[in-house]
Amino acid sequence: MYELLVKVVPLAVASTLSPVVFGIAVALLAGKTHQMKRTLAFFLGAIITVIILALVGSFLGGGGADAGIKAIHPSASMDLVLGVLFIGFGIMSALPSKEKGPMVNKEGEKPGLVKWFVIGFLTNILNFDAVLLNITAVKEVFQSGIAFGQEIAVTVLCDLFFLLPVLVPLLVYLVYPQKAKKVLEPLGNMMRKYGNYIAMAIFFVFGVYLIMKGMG
Repeated sequence: MYELLVKVVPLAVASTLSPVVFGIAVALLAGKTHQMKRTLAFFLGAIITVIILALVGSFLGGGGADAGIKAIHPSASMDLVLGVLFIGFGIMSALPSKEKGPMVNKEGEKPGLVKWFVIGFLTNILNFDAVLLNITAVKEVFQSGIAFGQEIAVTVLCDLFFLLPVLVPLLVYLVYPQKAKKVLEPLGNMMRKYGNYIAMAIFFVFGVYLIMKGMG
């Protein structure tokens, strides 16, 4: 179990580097109306995302995709594919991002809960860096051979890390509703400044590891 955590926790931690998702959550909570309702709808979209990713990761970890990939050895094929993807995403992570979240302070009086649920789902499922990290972590969990209950527990841990960009602003807002924006903005700035480089390093390290694992 310890060796598994050493492998999956860095992947899970790296999946929290989602400045766009974090920025939208902060902007929603800093809005003038319906702050909690909109943020919870946004959060629900993120929860649907991690459920889908958990199913995909468990499918890959169980070997469900290996039969359709004809490469070297069935049990190694998925590791090789993911390793190459990781190296590619590592290169992409080094590039500056101009992506911005939607404006949320010019909204009318209606909460627009369906809209924010859809935005929550799309911004998370299309956050390919975090998605790939989470799926790989869950795949490692279901390949480890630990007990089913432990697989579920570690998967939930990975998913909690994935959800932190929304969970952290929510928790700060609940504890310090008047100071939430002041507390969260420096953290968001730090993520935007250094997040790409941290993600790049983790992608490269695990990309090399997965390629070596697949070839070995």
